[in-house]
Amino acid sequence: MTKRILVVYATGAGSTQEVAEAIADTLAAQGLETTVMRVQDAGPPTGYDAVVLGSAIRAGRWLPAATSWLSTHRQALADMPVALFAVCLSACDDDKPEQIETLEAYMATQSEGLRAVDTAIFAGKLDYARLSFLMRGMLKLMRAQEGDHRDWQAIDDWATGLAPRLAEA
Repeated sequence: MTKRILVVYATGAGSTQEVAEAIADTLAAQGLETTVMRVQDAGPPTGYDAVVLGSAIRAGRWLPAATSWLSTHRQALADMPVALFAVCLSACDDDKPEQIETLEAYMATQSEGLRAVDTAIFAGKLDYARLSFLMRGMLKLMRAQEGDHRDWQAIDDWATGLAPRLAEA
């Protein structure tokens, strides 16, 4: 029987959606049946064997929609394999390893009480044209580097390694 995997995500400007879709494609190539949904559109994970949940990071935290979905469905998620990921510009800043350590600690708290098989933090994409005026101004003050910093091979490798652990449901 093919395992059904729900890949849910929260995105600020679309980058996390693209990462979620790439993860789902890789899991599907490994023989798993995948469904990709925004957290705002996803109900309970009923009918799925495992869940991959990811979000963009803003101010060191997942987007509120992701934390809300996780909180609402935490009990159901505790009974199935779950993988969590974050997409964050801080992940491409090699000069500040403490930021990655902080994000890793945050991801560990998000996975508490779950059958978490893995967590990952991926560098993101910054396209000023897709951001609000306020967000654009804040990021420019922070000297955030515009561009696509995502490592598609790392995303594919993570999802490939994830497939057998999610299938163990």
